[in-house]
Amino acid sequence: MSILAAYDPSQLSDAQIEATPEFRAFMGSLPTSQAPAPFTVATARLACRLAVPALRAGTPVKWPTDSGIYFRKAHEQLATARKAEHLDGKLDWTIQAPPLRNTEFGRWLLDGAKKPDTSTGKMNCWEFVLFSACEAGFTTPNRLRRLYAQFASGSTSSLFISSEAFKKAIQGGPDQIYVPDDPSSPRPIAGDVVIFPVFAAHVAIATGNYPGKKVEVMSLGDQNSGRVFRTTLEDLGGLKRYPFFHPKW
Repeated sequence: MSILAAYDPSQLSDAQIEATPEFRAFMGSLPTSQAPAPFTVATARLACRLAVPALRAGTPVKWPTDSGIYFRKAHEQLATARKAEHLDGKLDWTIQAPPLRNTEFGRWLLDGAKKPDTSTGKMNCWEFVLFSACEAGFTTPNRLRRLYAQFASGSTSSLFISSEAFKKAIQGGPDQIYVPDDPSSPRPIAGDVVIFPVFAAHVAIATGNYPGKKVEVMSLGDQNSGRVFRTTLEDLGGLKRYPFFHPKW
């Protein structure tokens, strides 16, 4: 996979990915019965992108042995990103605060309240990302409930420390850093979680699109009348560094 390992995953075009023998092997290596539905070309492309860090680190990626692992990760990230896009213009941003019951999302998980409505539910930025994964079917309310209870119990003493612990619980890969002014910097791919610059401050989800060479994300905050909207890191954050990671739903 020399062509893949030579570039950041986000810098490779779809055509470049599809031209590799690894992509063709990937497409033919997973019987449909073993793949999460739907088995799409877009998911296969993302699976190849997710394999690049392992290749750069010198870790062999074997086909078909590892294809199912990367395909499942890609399916989770891509479908979660698309669910977040589907929520464009929906939900209602509400500030969250210890003990994490200031939003409908928090009360749903911690107090057994009604599940937030997909159009008008009140939640904050990181809850929107979690909600997208849950609505896409890649995490369960019970898992989130367990993690959020731990998050809530620690948040009363330190929201920063407890939010970083929560971040690690949903993190499926190491932190990477996107630097907008550095053309060689890695960029988030579809479904990656982006931090501004710490979890407690703001969180968004990458779409895998790069309009005008900017990094597009779906975000829920106090902009756009407090509704989910499509924007870019460059237009939204104005930061010099953006940590991001592949999630573990």
